Amino acid sequence: DNAFYGCTALKSIIIPSSVISMGHFCFRNCSSLTTVQFGPGTSTTTTVVALGDGIFEGCSQLTCVTLPPELPIIPQSAFMGCTSLVTLKIPSSVETIGDYAFHSCQ
Repeated sequence: DNAFYGCTALKSIIIPSSVISMGHFCFRNCSSLTTVQFGPGTSTTTTVVALGDGIFEGCSQLTCVTLPPELPIIPQSAFMGCTSLVTLKIPSSVETIGDYAFHSCQ
């Protein structure tokens, strides 16, 4: 939880296929973060299947996210306050979108 909370210099991140879950508020208030890329999932690699609540909350410069291909849930408050978000690719595996997941997105 809160792994990169408030890292205002962080601009871009690539999350490798070896990561299978990420804690709550992991990138909250990383105000310079613009892009997030998840590594591809294949039969020989893993992919993120669990994102914590509010993972990108307050990332006001975030513009583009492609969610991992096997993700079942977009957690509550995941993109709350991401006012610059223009591209979000949601995989067909998503069955649930949590409360306030996109609150205050424009």
